[in-house]
Amino acid sequence: MTSSVRKERRREYLTADEIAKLLSASKTSRNPERDYCMLLLMFRHGLRVSELCALKLSDVNLDTRELHINRLKGCDSGPHPLYNGETAAVRAWLAKRAKMNLPESCDTLFISERR
Repeated sequence: MTSSVRKERRREYLTADEIAKLLSASKTSRNPERDYCMLLLMFRHGLRVSELCALKLSDVNLDTRELHINRLKGCDSGPHPLYNGETAAVRAWLAKRAKMNLPESCDTLFISERR
């Protein structure tokens, strides 16, 4: 019987400089409001892609400056405060989103260019 020795996986994180470059580059994309908002929220709140894609309009409360996050994989779900620049980024994206003429039934926060 062979014993399998598991290698310890080294976690790698983006540096503050790399994050700043990523956020800056998002402002020059085809959809800068959406891309910047998505990256900012992912970075600040530690969102998985699936958690980001699952965000609904009803999860955002700009009056109380809160974002409700439904965590996956056993993490605690709940409200997160929106900090420096996040509220402005969400507002900018919502203004752009409103011009996309989406059906009222569409509650998904982040929409692709093809809707």
